[in-house]
Amino acid sequence: MTFSNTFSQGILYLLSPVTFTLLTRYQRLQYFSAPAGLVITVIGSLLSSFSVKVWHLIATQGVMCAIGNALLFSPSSLYLDQWFLRRKGLALGTMWAAKSVTGVALPFIASACLSRFGSNVTLKAWTVVTV
Repeated sequence: MTFSNTFSQGILYLLSPVTFTLLTRYQRLQYFSAPAGLVITVIGSLLSSFSVKVWHLIATQGVMCAIGNALLFSPSSLYLDQWFLRRKGLALGTMWAAKSVTGVALPFIASACLSRFGSNVTLKAWTVVTV
């Protein structure tokens, strides 16, 4: 699962220039980007719970969830930049701090859940938590 998450983050960050450019140029797409990203992420997470081979995890978590997360991350970053004029640094700092805390804590939580409940139940629970 570690390779899949690393692969997913790589795709997320590689897609960021594309999604930021498109959402900045065509601002009305920002409205549709986040819901579409959420749907793609949830479907990818749910399908990953049924995976039986490594390539299934790479396709669902590594590709589908990365694309969905890129569609979620870009408009939320743009919204913070557009909405907060006076306390923009505080808003962006809070977002990045929360992302970092999650990145530190989530592997330990996921490892404990995987060892106790197995991958099938853990990934389905993650899908419910994501929604």
